[in-house]
Amino acid sequence: MRILLVLLCAPFACAGFQDTREWSQAMDAGRENVARLDFAGAAACFQRAATLAENLPPWGAELLFAMNALATAHKQMGRLAEAEREYRRAMDLSEGTRMRGSALYAYLLANLAAVEIERGAFDQAGQMLAEAVEIDERIGPHDTVQLAIARQLLGKVKMQEGKYETADKLLDWALKTFRGNRDAPPDLLPFALDNLGNLRRLQGRPEEARAAFQQSLDAFESIYGRDHPVLILELNNLGVQLSALGRKAEARANFERAMKLLDGNEKTDPATKGRILANYAKFLQDSGDRKQADVLARRASAIQSALPVDLSILEQQAFRKE
Repeated sequence: MRILLVLLCAPFACAGFQDTREWSQAMDAGRENVARLDFAGAAACFQRAATLAENLPPWGAELLFAMNALATAHKQMGRLAEAEREYRRAMDLSEGTRMRGSALYAYLLANLAAVEIERGAFDQAGQMLAEAVEIDERIGPHDTVQLAIARQLLGKVKMQEGKYETADKLLDWALKTFRGNRDAPPDLLPFALDNLGNLRRLQGRPEEARAAFQQSLDAFESIYGRDHPVLILELNNLGVQLSALGRKAEARANFERAMKLLDGNEKTDPATKGRILANYAKFLQDSGDRKQADVLARRASAIQSALPVDLSILEQQAFRKE
């Protein structure tokens, strides 16, 4: 999510003047929907922005930014085919322009790589991220938020490859940047901490994983308060980790908080909801509460069976973010 917001708010050379006013309003409306986790509403706004941008002068790059935002909203809903189509279309439109090899092009590469990570195509993602990092390092400076995001994603690829030491270095670099760069949106840090939690789990360091997830949750709460829907995902991750440590009462408390927020937020995208319901159902099953587990498992199954075909590749597990 946090990566999403940074990508949507990246600086660009606006064409300015009256013609961009409606475009800016549509983009702002899309960002507001993203903050509420209403990705379908965001996609509609970004689609309108892209339509408006087709009538704007090409040098302002408004169309590329709108398509990047639209693709990212699709990705958050699990619509991987639609996301890939928009990212690749934006990259094709940059061919032969000054945007090729620019910071915006590096953003598109990193975003498309995130889609490939979802698909399990880690080799392709690694190649794209290597190019994105090369562009960002060449453009400089080397402590930018954008470069930290690309390195963090590359860290996810290295995690998958089992190269935990390399992943550790990449995540550490990103964390230091997010902590030390005044331009970094504050919610980048908790998402990076979440990724660190996943790495520590893979390294067989469960207590450190729990601590990272807890720090991530605490940071989110300090930014958004205790009732914001963005907490749902981290409560889920922390619940899964506490359960693995045998701390069932604490795990249940986190799952119940996640469920309360989930049930009170009708616009949470179905893919996220299905995963969290499945995770809580598994926890209840393991805890001996089979009746409630069956109820939640049926809810999860109904949601997941109605998802787009693209989402069939997504296994039930702790929800992980970029």
